[in-house]
Amino acid sequence: MKTHLSACIGLILGAAVQSNAGPKHYDLSLQVAKSSVQNYVVGRIPSQTKCTSSLDGGEVKTDCTTTPAQDVTNYTVFLDATLDGVHRDIRCTASWLGSNCATLSPGVYQARWLNKGHTQIRVSVLAGGKPKEITFDVLN
Repeated sequence: MKTHLSACIGLILGAAVQSNAGPKHYDLSLQVAKSSVQNYVVGRIPSQTKCTSSLDGGEVKTDCTTTPAQDVTNYTVFLDATLDGVHRDIRCTASWLGSNCATLSPGVYQARWLNKGHTQIRVSVLAGGKPKEITFDVLN
């Protein structure tokens, strides 16, 4: 899982750029100075051994395959950014392959509040040439 998630994050990092596309109403301005990624181990999948046995000419043959233990890693993206001119603690966490979390290149992005409590925003970006929204938590 770590290898697949690392590859996914590696493909996404730096790929999200400004977008003015989409039918949604974006009433916030997100000015990103830089993005950073921190990874941390949240668990461990133990090693596993699977064996199969077969009979070959009156002799029992056993073949075993051992999968080594693997760390389960989360990736958190931190934005050094202002939202409508106010510096905010903005981040997202990628916990699984395909998570909707990515770094943003420096620049100005259109954003909108996702909830009435103003604790999450959706940011309009282009990823791989296609419009996409990335969800971030706003902690202050």
